[in-house]
Amino acid sequence: MLAAGAGYWFGRPDPGPEVAARVYWPLDGGPDAVIVDDGPGGVWAEVKWVTGNASLPPLPPGSYELDQQLVFLVSLTTHGGDLSKYHVLDQARLSLSDGVWLAPAGWLPLSRDSHHPSGLLLFQGTGLVEKARTADRVDLVLQDLGRVPSRTYRWPKMPGETP
Repeated sequence: MLAAGAGYWFGRPDPGPEVAARVYWPLDGGPDAVIVDDGPGGVWAEVKWVTGNASLPPLPPGSYELDQQLVFLVSLTTHGGDLSKYHVLDQARLSLSDGVWLAPAGWLPLSRDSHHPSGLLLFQGTGLVEKARTADRVDLVLQDLGRVPSRTYRWPKMPGETP
């Protein structure tokens, strides 16, 4: 039975206030290309660093330049709700260890499924790939996803670079 004032969210009892901000690291603690979160707020995200990562499969044709842009494959999953209303371009930010925040330059959807959307998130800027290679840390932040104010996906080094 629900308490007075309680409601439903994504078909389940409302979890109440937003979940605390989270920070996620590569699974092995090193410069791995893939980070998977633990699904707070009923939404799971998997982020794969594409630029400079030779171990990933070939990407579909698109308007991106891996030698000039930082490219991430973002895959979202929920078992309730509609993730097609989540605007990655408005909610994603990138920061290198210099503390400067960048907005994405583009989002190329690969799947528009309301429960399993995915796409390529593109960041560009003068010398950005080289800056990422020498950065002590790279953070990709997704804001306001599944009632979590921010999810930070943090790499200690660009994948394929020596830590």
